[in-house]
Amino acid sequence: MSLLARKKPQIRENRLNTLGAYLGDSDSLLNDIEKNDVKQRIRTFSQTSFDDIIYVLQAINSIKDSVVIVHGPVGCSAAQLHFFSQGESSPWIVTNLNQKDSIMGGDEKLRKAVFTAYNRHKPKVIFIVATPVVAINNDDIQAVVIELKEELGVDIIPIYSDGFKSKNSITGYDLALHALVKYLVAEEENHEKLDFVNLISISENAEDLKEIVGLLNNIGVKVNLLSRFASPESIKSASKAKLSININKDYGDYLGKALYERYNIPFIETSLPIGIKGTTEWLTEIASVTGTKKETEDFVNKAVSQLRAYIEKNKLNDVKVYVNLPTSLAFGVIELIKEFEGEVVGVTVGHIDDLHKKELENISKNKTDFKIHVANGQTFEEVNIVRKLKPDLYIGGLGQTAWIAKLGIPVVSVDSTGILGYSGITKFIHQINKALKNKAFVRYLGKATSSIYEESWIKKSANWYIKQEVK
Repeated sequence: MSLLARKKPQIRENRLNTLGAYLGDSDSLLNDIEKNDVKQRIRTFSQTSFDDIIYVLQAINSIKDSVVIVHGPVGCSAAQLHFFSQGESSPWIVTNLNQKDSIMGGDEKLRKAVFTAYNRHKPKVIFIVATPVVAINNDDIQAVVIELKEELGVDIIPIYSDGFKSKNSITGYDLALHALVKYLVAEEENHEKLDFVNLISISENAEDLKEIVGLLNNIGVKVNLLSRFASPESIKSASKAKLSININKDYGDYLGKALYERYNIPFIETSLPIGIKGTTEWLTEIASVTGTKKETEDFVNKAVSQLRAYIEKNKLNDVKVYVNLPTSLAFGVIELIKEFEGEVVGVTVGHIDDLHKKELENISKNKTDFKIHVANGQTFEEVNIVRKLKPDLYIGGLGQTAWIAKLGIPVVSVDSTGILGYSGITKFIHQINKALKNKAFVRYLGKATSSIYEESWIKKSANWYIKQEVK
């Protein structure tokens, strides 16, 4: 069945065999993926977990001239406070459904919210994000969309998130991107392609995005951003691109495939441009399709030659590193650490699936017993693992690094640090060197902070609550 023929996309468990719970050897996981025999796991106890609505909001919040309507109880819009604090939130309204609405329906509140959004902000696009309550009371969002789109003359895009069908909240990206292609990208009047490529960016920070756009411009490639910091016009023009390029395949895979399916736009799926090898491979593959081989070779040779001396002076010399990052980013960082002769002793990723076969093959070639921990929000499992591995350095996001610093381990957060491309190499290694040279604070923190977990838990296997799903 066509991707866009559906009201909403398949959950990732069905589309990509996505796992959200796992702790084991990389080669065992690779073997299951190669045999198309990925066994789903569940947690009999979960510390916390994300909702796919958060990923929906991440995908659409930075779109210019838009308003987001969260159709549900007020609590469902709480994630917007985080995006607002980061300066990356569109104006938003919540319909504030109550108990009565969950039984009788909230259509009238939705209509009122759409009129309020239109009159107050005069947007070019209004996104309606459905929530679990709407999935239960079965509000006819589509009827409201059709009625008010014609009356107001503005694009109104429904996104059908329900929060409970998938155990992998990253499905939220697919939900948002499905809606963008289905309802906002313009149908082509002719089949002529223009001289630009769609650069699919969903959650990269501004520094990384600037670096990637600069890399492409340096090899003569013009960029149309989707959907991060995009305008409604740039999204509509996506059908005229001559090529679609992913930055992070975990996030933009669905968008690239949907554009290829509907508009026959070639789609390059590559690993993240991290480190010398990763960035060079990313640019080289793009050059082979865009006809910019000569420009790319010249640019790459110059950039790499400038980095050689830096690498020699900043070797990590077998520093043991633990990584907790989104999946493709984590695998890219593992390769970068190897380039600087450090040793990654373990990794936690948010999910893993068919898209990561190549990365698992690379890991298994070098270390067949390498442990992979698949978890989102399960700090208690990770602390168990890290306490036993005793790494010299921990690399993660702000939400994870605070807990690990309390163990007395130096940490590096990548949330606001540019890490992609050639310039990302020096920025990232600089942060690592700072963390390794300035250990006094985390040492003090480790001595002054008592563990929030009982020693009886730390002595157990970290996969104690991870069980194979029984159907």
